[in-house]
Amino acid sequence: APIDAAFFFDSDGMPNQICVASPYHVDITATFHGRASHAGVEPEKGVSAVQMAAKAIAAMQLGRLDEETTANIGIIHGGTATNVVAGETVIYGEARSLVKEKVDAQIAQMKACCEEAAISAGGSVEVHVEECYAAIALEESSATVQLAKKAIQRLGLEPQLVKSGGGSDANVFCGKGIPATNIGCGMNNVHSVQEYLNLAEVKAAAEFIVAVVDEACAQ
Repeated sequence: APIDAAFFFDSDGMPNQICVASPYHVDITATFHGRASHAGVEPEKGVSAVQMAAKAIAAMQLGRLDEETTANIGIIHGGTATNVVAGETVIYGEARSLVKEKVDAQIAQMKACCEEAAISAGGSVEVHVEECYAAIALEESSATVQLAKKAIQRLGLEPQLVKSGGGSDANVFCGKGIPATNIGCGMNNVHSVQEYLNLAEVKAAAEFIVAVVDEACAQ
């Protein structure tokens, strides 16, 4: 049977924040191939894959690009020793946007930067792009949002429709055609060394689960 509404608990704060928008997420991996050589004896015979990667990253548009779009290079791995011109370097990054065309354009720009840097240095690059998950894009009129709002009001809270730059299993379900939202469950300062769990907010999330089940059964 079709699923009318789905709820996931992987967000910060109180459950009264209903996530109605969360971005598409695309990963990009670029493997640069140069030519290894001894950095002290014959560096001119080498083609540095590290330098290619550095030029590519320097040319990319990264960080917050607009209200809906971000991009990042998070990992650089390459080289074997300080006295060896690196023959291979791999970089790992991502782009996110609430708009599919924007995330595709950003990934294309990052890929072009990699290819241009490799060609100009006399090396080569292999670029792998992977779509990780689709966006959450829910209308306020959807069954998911309406059930959530009624459950939140049962708890004596004021529903808030919010947008997020993060992703969750709710994104994956939305990509499969199942209208899913992400609900706050007490996490705070997520993905930082100051992350902590607010037990009162965890309790509220548990109460939301009971309330939303009651609302669904009353339909």
